[in-house]
Amino acid sequence: PCGKIVNGKHYSIITDHLGTPIEAYNQEGEQIWEREQDL
Repeated sequence: PCGKIVNGKHYSIITDHLGTPIEAYNQEGEQIWEREQDL
């Protein structure tokens, strides 16, 4: 996992085994973004 701070807000970014972002969570632990796959 990695993180980002934007305007004082903390975000956790979860990646796959290649380092590609797949999910993001805010500082309250709520999922705010998820990767969509088009297969």
